[in-house]
Amino acid sequence: MPPLRSRLAFACYALTFLVATVGVRPTGDGTEYLVVARAIGRHGTPDIRLPNARWIREREPHFRQLTAELVHGIEAGARNPLPSVYRTPGGAYYSLHFWFFSLLAVPFLELTELLGLSPVLALAWVNACGLCAAIAVLFRRSDRAGPALVATVLLWLCGTTFYLAWTGPEVLTGATVLIACLAAKSGRLGLAIAAGGLAATQNPSAVFVLPFVVWTAWPLRRPLPLGEKLGVAGGVLLAALPYLFFYSKFGVWSLIATFATDLALISWERAWSLAFDLNEGMIVGIPGLLAAFVAVVVAVVVRASAPERPALYREVGATLALVVAMAVPTFSIHNWNSGNVVFIRYAYWLAMPLFALALELSERLAERSRILVAAGALALQLCVVGLNGLWGERYNFVHHGSVAKLVLRHFPGAYNPVPEIFYERSLGWEWEPDKVDVVVWPYRGRPGKVMVRHGHRAVSKRICSDGSEILSDSVRPASGGWTYLDAPFQCRAR
Repeated sequence: MPPLRSRLAFACYALTFLVATVGVRPTGDGTEYLVVARAIGRHGTPDIRLPNARWIREREPHFRQLTAELVHGIEAGARNPLPSVYRTPGGAYYSLHFWFFSLLAVPFLELTELLGLSPVLALAWVNACGLCAAIAVLFRRSDRAGPALVATVLLWLCGTTFYLAWTGPEVLTGATVLIACLAAKSGRLGLAIAAGGLAATQNPSAVFVLPFVVWTAWPLRRPLPLGEKLGVAGGVLLAALPYLFFYSKFGVWSLIATFATDLALISWERAWSLAFDLNEGMIVGIPGLLAAFVAVVVAVVVRASAPERPALYREVGATLALVVAMAVPTFSIHNWNSGNVVFIRYAYWLAMPLFALALELSERLAERSRILVAAGALALQLCVVGLNGLWGERYNFVHHGSVAKLVLRHFPGAYNPVPEIFYERSLGWEWEPDKVDVVVWPYRGRPGKVMVRHGHRAVSKRICSDGSEILSDSVRPASGGWTYLDAPFQCRAR
């Protein structure tokens, strides 16, 4: 790599670690990832034992309540002392999330212990390593330093800074999906399969990257050297490892699929929510990437000759099919309004195939067109960062975001989210579905939207002080037996 590109790449690596280190905070499923990392580091196996749980209770005050429950549950022999921790028939405790992310964190955890630093840094640094690998691929695929740097900045701003310091594997998954897609387009099948397999260890539906990279690299097929054969074998083994592990310990292929999902939840409502929800959809987190993808695809197709278009359609279709295939299993998760930053965390790594294709197709455009698309994407993403902060520190997943509030205040009928989202963000607490039957937004001030459970009267003294039923000309059914009513409201005469 030429000196200028090398210096810029190393500056990007350093900045990546700086952003991860400064912005780190205990979030997500960090409790279980840390306790499993401690377990692997101390006794070489990912089963959670009392000393591991007691250690994290003392070392990370933010996780103290959860780890106190974990310690108490293990001492009592509970079947699942935490919603994400289960006991085997033999009495060992394991996280329902596979342990590979924790394994990668073990060396960093030893370093934080040696230096007396916060242990959550270990998880952020694993994400930083994954992102640095993706940045290295971006720099190596470009002949010039400028385009590589622009691609890196776009990658940072398209949700990466929000999840880089997050104590979960979203950035690691996103980086490996991106590497897999880019490597496949250059025919590097070994790297592509290895990266896809690593992504699948943490987010099971990322396994669909593997057939995609084979299909993408197939036209460039050639005899594979030994190193690439090892990469293919390693990637396939990594993808299979979580299923083999959980079957050996619990007799089921996946703990997440068994205990944390329900196929009945897969719906168009959640598909729409993933893309367009005003609190956590892709449209509020990565509007620049979505706009750039559409703009580049349309521009390239318009400029392409008739013989070139079928190949373009296949390439775009395959990428969209990959995104859909990876997305659909995520719709079955019980906790849809789960902890996230600015936009739903699954959407971050689901967007990486779109990023890869937009990057590749943009190279077929004139330089002026590329600059305009990149500038537009950067401007939109900077607006998102400006609203939410570099790390999303001004965002709260149990409060409505600024865009959602604006629409709810002026056009309440235009926003009818998945009921769990409205319930939690209007009341300000995690989902307790049986606690409240009538939810009024906003919690204080002039009511603008009401959600009522089926079989219950829409009653709120904030709206109808005499206790009579709330009526509205704008009524919309939602899933789970809920119904939305929009302002202006009337009161049924008693």
